[in-house]
Amino acid sequence: MWRFFTLREYVDISHNLTPWGKVLAEAITALKGKKELEEPVIIAIELLRLGVLNSENMFPYAGYPLRGNGKDV
Repeated sequence: MWRFFTLREYVDISHNLTPWGKVLAEAITALKGKKELEEPVIIAIELLRLGVLNSENMFPYAGYPLRGNGKDV
């Protein structure tokens, strides 16, 4: 695990927490011992770092989806 956290820059070479490491530590602390949620939290923070998990619309479209030529609606 230490190697993963070092490679992903959650800890530096001296095993000190980086800013992202502090985010991860706070998120895991907020779980209050729920071990089954630790892996999803790590994945969510990785998605945040990649810019994939955000508040933007993933599929920006307006209206309802149409099937066919629209005359059936």
